[in-house]
Amino acid sequence: MIFPYGETVVRIRRTPGGRDPFGDPIGDTEERVDIPGCGVAPRQAGEQIGAGRIAVTSGVTLYVPPGADVLPSDRFEVRGVEYEVDGEPAVWRSPFTGWEPGREVMLTRVEEGAA
Repeated sequence: MIFPYGETVVRIRRTPGGRDPFGDPIGDTEERVDIPGCGVAPRQAGEQIGAGRIAVTSGVTLYVPPGADVLPSDRFEVRGVEYEVDGEPAVWRSPFTGWEPGREVMLTRVEEGAA
């Protein structure tokens, strides 16, 4: 799906390090990739209270173009705020034509504090 006023978001993918040929540890790497032409929609926020802590969750629904590489382990920076992918990205597909306009990705951010 093409959004005339779509936004560019940043996909953040962490790749765990391994070991070099000498057996020394190699640190994790982080790949940041811009994905232009995305739609962003707000989602309802929630609050969880328990055992001396409060957690406020907020999120957005992200609509990415077809073929965008998104994994459940990715994070996204949207409008300067970092979110985690919540569940599996969903592919939209028309049952009449097979047309795939893109993917829907649920993003969540959790802020914790003391009660």
